[in-house]
Amino acid sequence: MAVSAGRLMFQAGSRTIAGNLGGKFLHCTMRPAQGGALPPAGDYEILPPVSDPIYGRLAVMAPVGGLGATKDPDKAVSSAVASAVSSAVSTSVVSGFLEKPDTTKSAAGGQVFVLSDRPVLGRNSIVVSSGFADLMDALQTSGGARVRVA
Repeated sequence: MAVSAGRLMFQAGSRTIAGNLGGKFLHCTMRPAQGGALPPAGDYEILPPVSDPIYGRLAVMAPVGGLGATKDPDKAVSSAVASAVSSAVSTSVVSGFLEKPDTTKSAAGGQVFVLSDRPVLGRNSIVVSSGFADLMDALQTSGGARVRVA
């Protein structure tokens, strides 16, 4: 699984993600969950979506190098997937519930966010209010993405 050649841009001011990913032009609007924050400026990896029986499809967004750090950008997302599930993000399901470890920080100290179509309790959740299905499909097809928050 390699990072897609397409890059996305997250405009914090307008709260949109836009770009070409997996052959699709995406334009999504989003908002932080109540009491949540938007990610600080910088480069992030969005991992391929996972399915949770309670919250549905989710995608984790972490600082580049924050999960499964690697010097090879083509392997960054795939190595992050393995470590995200086991350490920083712990999206494993126990008795049908998402585990509750601290998922606000990555191994490198940067904030980790969860993109979803509804708030995810106990997480730095960013709710994608329009374009959610297209975003998840493109992330699944491309195996993840890089996004720059400006």
